[in-house]
Amino acid sequence: MLTRIILCLTGLMPLLAVLAQPAQEMSKLLHAYEAYGRLSGTVWVQEGDSVLFAEAYGCADFGTQAPNQLSSVFSIGSLSKQFTAAAILHLVHQEKIDLQSPINAYLGPYASERWRKVTVHHLLSHTSGIPSLLQSGQGLDDVFPEEEAIERSALIGYFQDLKLMSKPGKRYRYNNSGYVLLAAIVEQVSGQPYGQFMQEQLFRPYGLNNTSHGAPDDQLARPHYGYAHKQGRPVPIYHESWLIGAGSIYSTVQDLARWNKMIHSEAFLTPELRHAYFSPHEATAGRNAYAYGWEVLQIDGHSYLHHDGTIMGYTCDLLYEPQTELLSIMLTNQTFEDLSLIGKSEQFVRVTNLSLLEVARGASNPGLPLPQTETKALEEGTYHFANGYPLQLAQQAGEWHIQSDSISPLTFAYEVPIALNTELRQRADRAIQSLTQKRFRKFARECDGTMKTLTYLGVIRLGMKSIMKGMGEWQRSVFYEENDRVAYFRMFCKNGTVDFSIHFNEEDKIQGIFDIDRASNSASSLPLQLKAWPVKGGLFVDGFAFGQQDLFIAVKGEGQLTLRQGSRLFESE
Repeated sequence: MLTRIILCLTGLMPLLAVLAQPAQEMSKLLHAYEAYGRLSGTVWVQEGDSVLFAEAYGCADFGTQAPNQLSSVFSIGSLSKQFTAAAILHLVHQEKIDLQSPINAYLGPYASERWRKVTVHHLLSHTSGIPSLLQSGQGLDDVFPEEEAIERSALIGYFQDLKLMSKPGKRYRYNNSGYVLLAAIVEQVSGQPYGQFMQEQLFRPYGLNNTSHGAPDDQLARPHYGYAHKQGRPVPIYHESWLIGAGSIYSTVQDLARWNKMIHSEAFLTPELRHAYFSPHEATAGRNAYAYGWEVLQIDGHSYLHHDGTIMGYTCDLLYEPQTELLSIMLTNQTFEDLSLIGKSEQFVRVTNLSLLEVARGASNPGLPLPQTETKALEEGTYHFANGYPLQLAQQAGEWHIQSDSISPLTFAYEVPIALNTELRQRADRAIQSLTQKRFRKFARECDGTMKTLTYLGVIRLGMKSIMKGMGEWQRSVFYEENDRVAYFRMFCKNGTVDFSIHFNEEDKIQGIFDIDRASNSASSLPLQLKAWPVKGGLFVDGFAFGQQDLFIAVKGEGQLTLRQGSRLFESE
């Protein structure tokens, strides 16, 4: 018997090693992020009923240094929308709501003449046309959550009488106001407060014991601003009444994994209602479409159900592939504070979460180099790079630092124009000059047929005007990177910077231009001195903490260094 057990275990060893490899790869990736202060939160990766990976990182409270646990509770921001959608579908199942009925039939005192043609389906699929709370560019920029509660009538009053931005059902526009109204419908139809209905009809019956409308008293991972060196500044916890239905729910990775399993089972509603819950709807159809509280994404041949969520100090992401039952969830209690950088917090969590699923499938992800106690021999001193740019390398109290007396080392790559030694680069430079000087007809000469037409019709002019709104007077532009027939340039303005990408076809004609990043002056006031972490082969400088790309410094030869940022590589003179 003992021999048989030993033989069985021996046969399992290769399989266990294969299963352990993805988990080890994930752990290495995430611990590096934690080491540089980029990750404070919890992570859960599951395939079917098998949990492949589950770990907690960083601090639930930076003040007390209490660590996050897998049981820590986070705001899930807009992931709340899938719960609100499920609540509505429960009421549909109980024949108390019809998805195609006008919302005014259910809103009671909150009804508006403006919404007479808006249906429940329109709210669920973000096609109502109603201006959205807490989203810029929709006329409600002055509305911001507070720590004190707000009456439902006052919250809805912000957009109740505003003109619709599009005809109901005709255009997808992501919308928080719609989900606030759905929460109001839940209350009006059920006769219960939203939080009580969710607790009695969804959370408790489905075993979500650590999920709630509003922040719990216990096990809360408190929100923080900032990433540098794990130093987070506390963020107020906004009252759930400001975010009701759209972003008011708190949960754990375990509860969300349990929820995801339940909603894909036959125990959840009916096949018809599950189909409506997860299927993209006509007005949102496309590569990335919207169902009810879910995005439906197509990425590299894989189809995902997805949603993310961001509230100041919290950001999260959930990805699920129904075909393979692969699930990855990240909940974090850190974001940037500057509104112009919040998108970088979202992008970091979204990209990392997708990377975890790729690793689960067997892909390799080197991530960042881990800090080490020693590195390749480096000499203190001042090194000069392109345009005579001086970079000082010094040790202070056992730590390496880099410093410049002029511009921050993190912006060096954006300050040095790329060499104009190809036809594509010359075209890119001419296009940049034409755009910044508002000479759009000259810009059109560098474009393909479609872009030329759009320019002559004034579309490019209007687009640039919208993008540059609030950035102030243009000062200068720098063409700083080229990669796979895409040129990147940074426009320096009085109030901040805007980064653009220009896309070329095979004939070096412009076939598209997009704004890809922007930063206000408050976000781009970067330090001249930065900590440098010893890593294998040199030094690593964390740019993410400041919303910039990382720097890598390595020894090239005696008395010489190389500096790499993004795709740019510079050698000291």
